[in-house]
Amino acid sequence: MRRNEKAKVMERVINDIKSHKYSYFCDFYRLPANVFQAIRRDLAGQAKIYVTRKKLVELSLRKAGLGKVAEKLPSNVALLFSEIPPGEMWRILKNREIDLYVKPGEVAQEDIVIPEGPTELSPGKAREIRALGIETAIIKGKLTVKKAATVVKRGEKVSRVIAGLLRALDIKPVKAWLRISVAMDNDGIIYTPEVMSLTLDDIKQRVMDAFERAFRVSYNIKIINKYTLPIMLTEASIKGKMLGLSIGFLAKEILPDLLRLAHVNAMSLKSMVESWAG
Repeated sequence: MRRNEKAKVMERVINDIKSHKYSYFCDFYRLPANVFQAIRRDLAGQAKIYVTRKKLVELSLRKAGLGKVAEKLPSNVALLFSEIPPGEMWRILKNREIDLYVKPGEVAQEDIVIPEGPTELSPGKAREIRALGIETAIIKGKLTVKKAATVVKRGEKVSRVIAGLLRALDIKPVKAWLRISVAMDNDGIIYTPEVMSLTLDDIKQRVMDAFERAFRVSYNIKIINKYTLPIMLTEASIKGKMLGLSIGFLAKEILPDLLRLAHVNAMSLKSMVESWAG
């Protein structure tokens, strides 16, 4: 690509960032071309999507003073510009996720597990599978995995043998979608996957947890507000009543309790006197 062509690409990226409410930088690793095109078609009129060299995107961002965003770019970057907010865009794209077979040498996105149960593999494969540490048995003529087994841990490379076995078992552990690596709005706020992937239930739970923590702190250090005041008043009332009873303080609020206590003490004294007299 010539220098003037690179300059045009960079200018286009910067202009798109400035002219849209939200800018998304997505990873299209292993996403089939037909799925990518379907996403573009479905979002036509709502989003602008295109692919260009990562280096040019990085240079564009740094030129625009967005170095923190540039640091989070994936290796296979697709650009998406829209007025759709991050949480909603995340769900739109995630709903187009597809499952794929893993390739030899590929790094596992998550732990890869072979589930317990019967398989369609030939019973003759039993020894080969047991050599991988997977417990098997022949049940009703079928090679059966007796206990679910993790064959690859997240972050590990998948061997050729494991990749072949997973394909033979029709296990597709790779989740491919137009995965948003980082997003930003035109106010400069950066959105990470951890934030964008939050559901409404997640947000509600976090608000409830934050409220509970704040309430505990407020109560423990005796900050008075509409949430802590009723409990503080109840606690003070109980403590006041207990103190009044212990010193025999006459007050209308505790007089019935004082009379009951006096009656109990009198009956106890009567019982003691009668026992001595007897």
